[in-house]
Amino acid sequence: MNKNMFFSKDIFCEHYNGGGKLIVFFPGFPSMPTTPEFINNRINIIMPRYPGSWESNGKFSHKNNIKQMINLCKSLENKIIILSCSYGSLVASEVIKKIGKIVDVHIMVTPFLGCKFDLSKEKSKVEKYMKNVYRFEKSFDDFEREITNANVKISGKNYVILCSQDQEINECFYDVMNKSDADIKVDIVQAKHGYDANIKSMPLILRFLNEYQGDQKVD
Repeated sequence: MNKNMFFSKDIFCEHYNGGGKLIVFFPGFPSMPTTPEFINNRINIIMPRYPGSWESNGKFSHKNNIKQMINLCKSLENKIIILSCSYGSLVASEVIKKIGKIVDVHIMVTPFLGCKFDLSKEKSKVEKYMKNVYRFEKSFDDFEREITNANVKISGKNYVILCSQDQEINECFYDVMNKSDADIKVDIVQAKHGYDANIKSMPLILRFLNEYQGDQKVD
């Protein structure tokens, strides 16, 4: 699998080209810069860092994340697949509102879609271990208000993987789904939110890609 790195506007990206249709990964928050469970397979995936995080330039905010991910996706091929995890599903849903015509399908893993959750654990982790990783435009509290007050709508074609142990997130997702007329397929894995979910979702993601990409198979 070939690897290269590049900037698109303020966003630093890794590109692992293992063949097949191009996938753009929208990471969760907080997240590590490399997600081995997604790159240790023969897929063609771009893994960006949100502006103001890790190697990327700019300031970190929900608004900036949406804006720069729109710019990134518009600069790529005519048709892409979006793969998102947790908070990334919220960003991706907003991006698809603007560029839906170039997105073939949106694969969501344990999607966080803007419900009012307690993010105190995430705040403590960022302030204790990742203070220089996320360079907020204003503050964590402002970012939390941005994402918990989001008005989310699912559109287009979607494949969703939920975790059995994510009751609050699942209830929020179903509430958003029931207000949508989008094409949505849902599977559930026996897993915890986060790394466990990513690992256990990978066989389902690869199976879906095999079925969806036709002659462009992945291993």
